[in-house]
Amino acid sequence: MTGPHDHELANKITKTTVTAETYNIDDTVSRTKETYQVTLRRDNFFKTSYHTSDITANGGRVTRSFGTVKKGNYAVRVTIKSGDATSHTRIKGSGTINQ
Repeated sequence: MTGPHDHELANKITKTTVTAETYNIDDTVSRTKETYQVTLRRDNFFKTSYHTSDITANGGRVTRSFGTVKKGNYAVRVTIKSGDATSHTRIKGSGTINQ
């Protein structure tokens, strides 16, 4: 999933705080927990990106650092890292970008 390019960030340490859970196709909480990664992507010539380490979608609130980002306008992308094409689970959650 990719969000709009609406995060104008300064040249400073940037973090994300996220909460997410893994759900089955019938909308019940799954016993198998997926992992995901949050990416900040700047749509410039170099396609600058900053990534978090993997996060487990287990209902917990987690803060991860991107380190120091360069000043610019960024989109947020969330990528599922675990699971496979036949998986019937999905991740639902929310988060913030903080400087």
